[in-house]
Amino acid sequence: MSTSIDTRGHDGPDVVFLHCHDLGRHLGCYGAAVETPRIDALAGESVRFTNYLAAAPTCSPSRGSLMTGRYPHRNGLMGLQHRGWELHDDEVTFPDRLRAAGYDTHLFGVQHVSADPDRVGYDHVGEESTRAHDVVDAFAETLDDRSGDDAPYFASLGFHEPHTPFRRDGVPDGTYDRYDPDTMDLPSFLPDTPDVRERLAEYRSLITGVVDPAVGRVVDLLDERGLAGETLLVVTTDHGIPFERAKATCFDAGLACALVVRPPARSSATPAPAGTVRDELLSGVDLAPTLLDLVGVEPPDRDLDGRSFAPLVTGVGEHSPRERLFAEQTWHAGLSPSRAIRTPEYKFVMNATTLVAHAGKSVEHPEGRIAPEEELYRLDADPDERENLASDLTQYDGPPHQPREEWLAAASDPNPDHVEALGRLRAALLGWMAATDDPLADGCLPLSTRERSRWRRDEQSTS
Repeated sequence: MSTSIDTRGHDGPDVVFLHCHDLGRHLGCYGAAVETPRIDALAGESVRFTNYLAAAPTCSPSRGSLMTGRYPHRNGLMGLQHRGWELHDDEVTFPDRLRAAGYDTHLFGVQHVSADPDRVGYDHVGEESTRAHDVVDAFAETLDDRSGDDAPYFASLGFHEPHTPFRRDGVPDGTYDRYDPDTMDLPSFLPDTPDVRERLAEYRSLITGVVDPAVGRVVDLLDERGLAGETLLVVTTDHGIPFERAKATCFDAGLACALVVRPPARSSATPAPAGTVRDELLSGVDLAPTLLDLVGVEPPDRDLDGRSFAPLVTGVGEHSPRERLFAEQTWHAGLSPSRAIRTPEYKFVMNATTLVAHAGKSVEHPEGRIAPEEELYRLDADPDERENLASDLTQYDGPPHQPREEWLAAASDPNPDHVEALGRLRAALLGWMAATDDPLADGCLPLSTRERSRWRRDEQSTS
């Protein structure tokens, strides 16, 4: 892919970009009731961000925004890559920019952005599985082959874990016995049912027994080889946890992401003190311009939705805080088009269809449900987003296929104390959709290449 720079010989730091599936902020250092001593220790010597949210609550759309700094409906990746969605041909990723600047770019494990990993900007694509232990093994072998004269190095380490289904093969004995489903604490937004408890116990066991040791081993490899001082290490995830009211929804639990950044110890800048915690509102679209900024590479020469927050990592320069960010959901296992605007105080969600399949449920429970057309939540008073101030309707009123007229009859008028906020955020969200050419703003439903092909086949079969 062509880019507008060619700065071969770039002397920026190495970059190790470690990302998990479905991790959310479910780590000890973020207050979750799960043991993650290695990640917690890394956070203690890094900058940890507590208000960083994905641009989308599902895998490929969120990852496409991480790679490009642009929202899914702008970069083309509005659904899952393996279901026929791809970035637009002219999109430029941050690995593209690093490669053009002279970086030797490597992919280990998951990427899930394109059917062709080279399309994302990788010189070298590993053939290992996407399981965390295999990914780290392959990364270690590559480090063994490097010399001090090599070009700067970018390594993307994508772990499949802790994605569902929670696979038991290839994990240490006892991994799934760490947490007792009957006695452990649940996040307050989850329903307290035996099924949820069982799945959450397995999920936490996988984080403690597989993800945390794998991250720790990466840290050890960099330290043992004397590379920590010249390596920017980033640990993050794609979106929220794979449970009800989280993944595939625009609730905060579906968008909340861990983000831990350890700058190179021998950086010319004065990094933020070890163990710094930042609570500025940040979006997944901000990560690409930030990483490029941190290593001194120009961002793509095009309109980005993201903005660099490098000053929060380096301690150099001024950071202009966000007053709002946007999120979107269109396709996952099924259709669930919604758009959201998030400020420090409020969340406003507009659902383009009120009868959807999958969103709001875990992948094991893809039943349909009814969603309100509009949702407004006051986040400081209602962090679990339970009280819909827009109409009194919630995501879970009535059985999944209750008649829409009957369900709507129970709706109230908007809460009078929040009518101004409702109108202001609705106008801002609709304005953003129009300004960014969101197809939903025109009432259009985008289809992937796979879906368009299926429709053409159906049309031919009936002609």
